[in-house]
Amino acid sequence: MIAPQRITLTAEGGASAVIASAISRYTYGQPVPGSIRVHVCQPPQQNYGSRNSRNISPCDTKTKQLALDLNAVVEEEGTGYAVDSSGSNIPDYKVEELLLSELLPPSLDTQSVSSLELKKNNTPLPCDEENNITVQYTIVKEAQGTVDVIYLGEVSFKLRVSADMAPDVQVVAYAVLPSENVIAHSSDFKTEKCFNNKVSLEFSPSSGVPGEETKLQLTAQPDSLCGVSAIDQSVLIKEPGKTLNADKIFNLLPVKRASGVPHHIEDTTECLHVRPKRFLSPSPHGQDAYTVFKKMGLKIATNLLIRRPTCLSFQGDLYHRNVVISLPRRFHWEGNTLRISGFRGLTPPPPVQTTRTFFPETWIWDLVEVGSSGTKDVSLTVPDTITTWETETFCLSSEGFGLAPRQKLTVFQPFFLELTLPYSIIRGENFELKATVFNYLTSCIMMKVIAAPSSDYTLTPLSGDQYTSCLCGNERKTLSWTMTPTALGVVNVTVSAEAVPSHASCDNEVVSVPERGRIDTVKRSLRVKAEGAEIINTENWLLCPKGETLTEETEMELPENVIDGSVRALVSVLGDILGRALKNLDGLLKMPYGCGEQNMALLAPNIYILHYLKNTQQLTPAIKEKAFKFLSSGYQRQLNYKHLTGAYSNFGSGPGNTWLTSFVLRSFFKAQSFIYIDPSKIEESRTWLNQQQMENGCFRKSGKLFNNRMKTKLIEICRLVAQSKLSEGKHEEALPAAHCLLYTSIDVHGPNTIQLIPAYLLLAEANMGLDNLAVVGELLSQAEWAVLKSPESGPLIQHQLHRSLGRFHTSAGNLQEALYHFANDIYFASEEYGLDSITTSKGYFLMADMFVRQGKMLIGRSLYSKVAQTWHNHLSGLLKTHVKILQNCAVSSDSFYEKSQQVEMDEMLRAMLEFEQKQSRRDAAQTALLAHCLAMLWLLRGDFQKVLGFGSTALQASQQIPKHDLTESILGLLQQERFGTKLEQTENAQHVGTLNLEILPSTKPSHTRRTFRM
Repeated sequence: MIAPQRITLTAEGGASAVIASAISRYTYGQPVPGSIRVHVCQPPQQNYGSRNSRNISPCDTKTKQLALDLNAVVEEEGTGYAVDSSGSNIPDYKVEELLLSELLPPSLDTQSVSSLELKKNNTPLPCDEENNITVQYTIVKEAQGTVDVIYLGEVSFKLRVSADMAPDVQVVAYAVLPSENVIAHSSDFKTEKCFNNKVSLEFSPSSGVPGEETKLQLTAQPDSLCGVSAIDQSVLIKEPGKTLNADKIFNLLPVKRASGVPHHIEDTTECLHVRPKRFLSPSPHGQDAYTVFKKMGLKIATNLLIRRPTCLSFQGDLYHRNVVISLPRRFHWEGNTLRISGFRGLTPPPPVQTTRTFFPETWIWDLVEVGSSGTKDVSLTVPDTITTWETETFCLSSEGFGLAPRQKLTVFQPFFLELTLPYSIIRGENFELKATVFNYLTSCIMMKVIAAPSSDYTLTPLSGDQYTSCLCGNERKTLSWTMTPTALGVVNVTVSAEAVPSHASCDNEVVSVPERGRIDTVKRSLRVKAEGAEIINTENWLLCPKGETLTEETEMELPENVIDGSVRALVSVLGDILGRALKNLDGLLKMPYGCGEQNMALLAPNIYILHYLKNTQQLTPAIKEKAFKFLSSGYQRQLNYKHLTGAYSNFGSGPGNTWLTSFVLRSFFKAQSFIYIDPSKIEESRTWLNQQQMENGCFRKSGKLFNNRMKTKLIEICRLVAQSKLSEGKHEEALPAAHCLLYTSIDVHGPNTIQLIPAYLLLAEANMGLDNLAVVGELLSQAEWAVLKSPESGPLIQHQLHRSLGRFHTSAGNLQEALYHFANDIYFASEEYGLDSITTSKGYFLMADMFVRQGKMLIGRSLYSKVAQTWHNHLSGLLKTHVKILQNCAVSSDSFYEKSQQVEMDEMLRAMLEFEQKQSRRDAAQTALLAHCLAMLWLLRGDFQKVLGFGSTALQASQQIPKHDLTESILGLLQQERFGTKLEQTENAQHVGTLNLEILPSTKPSHTRRTFRM
């Protein structure tokens, strides 16, 4: 059945009715019985508008030609088969070449409607293979008023894709017709992302057991240099997207796809002159050959007809197509370039920049030279971690870059053991040492567990005859010993488990021995401390050898009940910090180089060294010339990393770096005394920094630091700011600094490390103050996980964590859970600082608070008494040191504590004093002790009004007890009111006065009077 070949239209008597007739026949000429549907519509019009402004008469008559599109659909009766007249006749034969002649000579009036089209592929073209590229074409015979399709077909050619073509291939197909018209079509084909340097990596064997030897075979182009890494897969699971792949590599490369030719070399075109007769106009929706070539970045020099006119000339007027380009009014300035967002083609999108700044714990991180053979075998020892290692390998050679597919090495020990023992123990105590043996084999084994003997401890078996016994598949068994350490220090505990051959059966099956991993040995360390209370004595000397050997002797008086083996001495010597630099300071001068950070890290010391040499009159002409050369070079180099805004960054692109800009500003300002620094550069940087300051006074953080030493300094700054805000009760303001501490710590140390715990604890404390207990629980869980994952976490970390957990459970109302954590806090703090430490006493204070909340006043009061005595001893000793510093230096000493510590100490001592004063039966001695502590604390801080207030309270309480030891000490302390008055007078008069200060130790009735100059 053939669709209607001809459809005619007639209009009767000038009426608006349109009569259509259509005939459909079978291929053998007979009419088709059935129904026909005819659709009549007006096609889209090609509108032209005149740009010329000329007078037009009021009465105007125009004649317009009307064109209608008709479509007929014939459906055969009885079968439902239908054909559409809009379809094309597809021949059942294929001819790849055909010579045609057209009826019309070439001209702009009669452009060709023949066409070419490249057939798209849905999948990327594989590399190093020949791929079929198909061109579909339609050849049309053209005459005035008629268009007949005389040939339709396709032709294919082979295209071999190489790595140089990746990731896109642009193909253009064109044909020159006898009419001298050119038809063309272009298309982009995606390719596989491949590289010239073919790299592969393979482990042999592909799995291993801990401690086993394995071989890594690396294959690449000869003489390649390869970077090879193997990372624990668990890190990649927690940090997805931080792997190197072909997509990231190609995103870093310059754009290879052509998208046009420069505007200034485009050809001008003449308008088409329209004659007052019918002509065949091409569709405005297609692309002429000129546009196709232009999109491919090709500039064509030809006398063929390749370009379609963009305007019409008729009777002296020019008519242009009504084409409107709508641009959104969004503009961004980048330097001196105006970029318009939303319009493709003006500015290509920047490539995704990925900077790798985090290096997790790795097994392999090495450079490997392949050599001339193209293959390199590397022998390795499988780590002890039971995990899956995933490799990342790339190579460089004269052939180019190459990236290997990722490979995995699974490390598994089907038979292994774990030891359970404490971090430390007191000599003479004993504990239960546990060894748990796991069997992940499918069969039973006969295991034999042996604990290595040692002269440092004794072991007593507790598991009977189970040390050699059956262990079936997917089971585990725990064996125990009673361990009693006999030596002090670090003791190594070694336990081995072995699968041994045996004729005995286990669960009615013959035992087997694994071929690999049949023996597992674990060695753990145990810290053994001496029994008794630790006492520390410190001696200081100022030694002046003056070129001779100097010997200093001291006698350390040991207590009579000293424990044998527990005495140890530690000597540290601190020389003159600038000793070697004083004579060879010019040797520290370095030529700056590298990125913005590296350049400043070398430039800034030069400035400080020059200032020092100048002030000490050591700046010789030779050193001066050398230093000025370095300064000038470093200054000019640093300007390469300056933005137009005045900011600086590491590579001169991306956002400005707040820290680096402030560092540069300060250094340039100091360097002005040695070399010429453009004042406008300093002013631009100062203006940019002022713009970064927010309403609360803080500066907006911008840019990224790469130097870990700088980041470590930033960690300390963030910690101090967060602690300061928390001590002032400004929990909301502490959050930004605590978050800064967490993110910077992750940047430097990585995730899930014990170095993150201070950040977690500060964030938890800030959120606790804001009653965000759910957030606090999550943060402390993260901290607990980091401690569990890090076996090297010592008592310091444990004590801080348990103290925060205790406070959290206190806020949540779980007092029993809080008591458990405070008890652990005291245990670990005493291991780190000792039982009489003020840090340990804070744990006793928090535990006492729990007992008071539960109504157990006697226990709470007893613990408060211990805390008060600890603080009194500490502050008394500190006050002695304070007076000694004043006596020797004749200047006032700085504060002994950070502000946050001072606030915390004051709050704790006040809370205990208020608790005691509220009791029905007050303890005058306890009141005097606490008030005396507060008086000494405020004396150290220089607030003499508070010294007078708390000292008076202490004196009143002590006088209630006859011959109380503190009375004389408190009286001596109250004399500081006169000292405060005299000090103020001295400062106002700006002269030196004399001070008489009495120190009355609480343990001796006598006192000493010292006189020194202020």
